[in-house]
Amino acid sequence: MSTALVYVRQSRHKEGEGTVSSEVQEASCRALPAVQRCAQVEVFTDLDVSGGKRARRGYDAMLARIRAGGVAVVAAFDQSRAFRSTLIAAEFKALLEETAHSSVDVVFFHGTFDRSPVGGFSYAVLAAAHEMERKMTGGKIRAAYKYAAARGQMVGQTPGGYRREPDGSITVDEVAAETVRRIFTEYASGRHSARDIARRLNAEGVSPLPRSRGAGWRFYSVAELLRNVAYTGQTFSESRRRHGKGELMPAQWPAIIEPELWQTSQRLLARHIGRGGRRTKGEERPYAFRGLLRAHVARTKGEERPYAFRGLLRAHVARGSLLPSASASFTSARVATTRTLATSRALARMTCCRGAVLSSSSWSS
Repeated sequence: MSTALVYVRQSRHKEGEGTVSSEVQEASCRALPAVQRCAQVEVFTDLDVSGGKRARRGYDAMLARIRAGGVAVVAAFDQSRAFRSTLIAAEFKALLEETAHSSVDVVFFHGTFDRSPVGGFSYAVLAAAHEMERKMTGGKIRAAYKYAAARGQMVGQTPGGYRREPDGSITVDEVAAETVRRIFTEYASGRHSARDIARRLNAEGVSPLPRSRGAGWRFYSVAELLRNVAYTGQTFSESRRRHGKGELMPAQWPAIIEPELWQTSQRLLARHIGRGGRRTKGEERPYAFRGLLRAHVARTKGEERPYAFRGLLRAHVARGSLLPSASASFTSARVATTRTLATSRALARMTCCRGAVLSSSSWSS
């Protein structure tokens, strides 16, 4: 049974769009004679995804389906729907030139796919043209966004608590705004962390804000909300992304919280940055029992000497003190020598039950 694969992609999916929407693309591909001759049609879709992006769920699934075999036809609205990158286009063509897939027919509603030398040249030129168009369009969009941001307009996704009206203006969504005010108020009180607030909201069944990621509240979504200066009715002159870029200025939308409440939240957030004894990249993780516990086992020449507690006991270095990690299950904040030796002996007895013989000289006083 012959199978046809239809690939549909749209960078910006807008409801009611009737030009090259996903529905128009799929209907056009299904109407192609090569697709109609197939007994089965499988559709792969990527919405709100750029053609220059390599990691695409629908596109990757289509490639996997081609490699699985049994595919007679691959159809798309045009070449730019499949990819807007010379690298991705070359990868796709290389796959179809493999012996196992050389019989797969590629058809476009607009354009052709030809395996001849002239067809390969046209294919490469079109891929380069589509990539150039994508990059030029991206540059124009960035310039337009920068100009709009400099005028205090809302650029990018509308934060939860606001809604974008049909005329483009930004108004307050009072239902979601109440949740935003509650989060800022509770956090600014200093009695609740972002994790505590997320737990309370989930326990009370409070719905996440519109356009939120995930099905429930997470501490990182609460922290991200707390850092968003847009809720004060202000914005940055260049971009609100990544903690803002440019000068802070009044925005063309109403405030949900007072600037003083936001400033208090920022001071509390700054106090928690770097907490938890996290290591910098490349820093070695210290072991609380390094040099104290060793296991004597028979080993061949050149074999690494094993440690009885490797992977069991770890310590974090924070503020100059040796702090045990949660996996060590200690209640004391500082590992004293006496506590270390006492715990070592207790753990040694446990390890001996597994057949390991520990040297007593390792912790001799």
